[in-house]
Amino acid sequence: MDRAAIWTTIHDERRALARDLDIITDEDWNRESWAHGWTIADVVAHLVDSNRTSALGHVQRILAARGDTDRVNQVGVERERRFRHQDLLGAYRSTIPLKAGPLGDLRSRLVEEIAHGEDIRRALGIVRDYPLAATLPALQYLAHTRSARTGSAHRSAHTGSVRGGGKGLARGLRLVASDAGLSHGRGPEVRGSVLSLMVALSGRRVHETELSGPGRAALLARITPR
Repeated sequence: MDRAAIWTTIHDERRALARDLDIITDEDWNRESWAHGWTIADVVAHLVDSNRTSALGHVQRILAARGDTDRVNQVGVERERRFRHQDLLGAYRSTIPLKAGPLGDLRSRLVEEIAHGEDIRRALGIVRDYPLAATLPALQYLAHTRSARTGSAHRSAHTGSVRGGGKGLARGLRLVASDAGLSHGRGPEVRGSVLSLMVALSGRRVHETELSGPGRAALLARITPR
């Protein structure tokens, strides 16, 4: 995919999440998401902040926080919180067409939208039928990219965000996407949908039935416990 196509897909995912958020209740907004320590509203506030922050702004915030990305994320959540959930949803909608974000592979923005979208949807029991045009580039990015810190997908203790990619999580395993005819790597097989594999490589838990194969236990054991 070229950059224009990736941005179109990112914007489509933002619109899809806005539609899902439009029908949830105030009680839902206050529920704990699958991003540890954050409510649904916190995750949306994080996305508002992330979607609005330019590459330069991202660098400046990292430097100001002395490299503490957890702190950067938490400050961003506090900055973008709204007392009224509809105001927060409106703020998120306003970011849909934006093309801001940190420097680097643009597919990381797809990971951001889908992973945090799943943090919200899985907590609320919402199921999205993602197009492969969204999930496949995100999975390929994670499978081929090292974490910025450890060489494996590193999840923040507070947000579940990935610093870099999931190459370390996939090391020594053969990932097979059952809905895309795609395989990656060598070793004991881990089979699942593109979405399930992507969620796992982003360092997030998956439902027990989502993955199968002799390498499943090894992959799940590498994911930081919640």
